[in-house]
Amino acid sequence: MLKAHRLTARRTLAAVALALIALLFAACSTPPAVDLNNTRWTLIAINGHAIPAGVTATIQFTDGKVGGSAGCNSYGGQYRLEGNRLVSPSPIASTLMACEDIRMTLEQTFLTALGSGVRVAKANGQLTLTGDNGTVLTFRPQ
Repeated sequence: MLKAHRLTARRTLAAVALALIALLFAACSTPPAVDLNNTRWTLIAINGHAIPAGVTATIQFTDGKVGGSAGCNSYGGQYRLEGNRLVSPSPIASTLMACEDIRMTLEQTFLTALGSGVRVAKANGQLTLTGDNGTVLTFRPQ
């Protein structure tokens, strides 16, 4: 009888341990959702380098739509959040004006990062978008 009780206790303990491990994996694999709806941000850095004076790039999230200024042209499209990933079901569209080289270079980097698939993080009052291409865009709230 004592041997059967120990076996049952071991099985119960093993089941509890497996449940805790599964819970830990679930908690680690699903990052908390970031709420971006009705927020507006101004780009302050790309890959840790400050945006040149006189150049402004912005991003705004409203009801499943994303848009703003990419430094020269306006852009826009649709988005949804899947965990900490910003997903755009269709390519981001932008106007096609020409600007000075510095603005065009910034814009190309900015839009390429947005179009590459983006991880989203909010910390210390800043928004960080990290493109699958490795580009890190850092924003402050407007």
